[in-house]
Amino acid sequence: MNMKKATIRVPGLKVAVPLPADALPQDLVPMEGPAGEPVIELVLEGGSLTALAQLNGKNYRKMLKTIAEHGTGNVAVVLQGVLRPPADQGGAFVLEGAGFQVNIKPG
Repeated sequence: MNMKKATIRVPGLKVAVPLPADALPQDLVPMEGPAGEPVIELVLEGGSLTALAQLNGKNYRKMLKTIAEHGTGNVAVVLQGVLRPPADQGGAFVLEGAGFQVNIKPG
């Protein structure tokens, strides 16, 4: 079967990555004081695709508090952002505007 193909060039891809709550590092931001802009490196299993997600430290801290409040088994954590190509040849992709959404699972 011969499939037709078309190419559409886009500046970025909107992605939503579900992450296990217990896989998120607890010490990435201090719980008090300036939270900074921590970075999480996402690596696609079975491949070499790597994306760096620069985070808002306050958003990360808030997410950790929500997980602590409800328990790792009772929340669904999704990291969202726009996947952009590497700035340098051979560099990592960038997850721009990265932020967490935490949904509490219905009890």
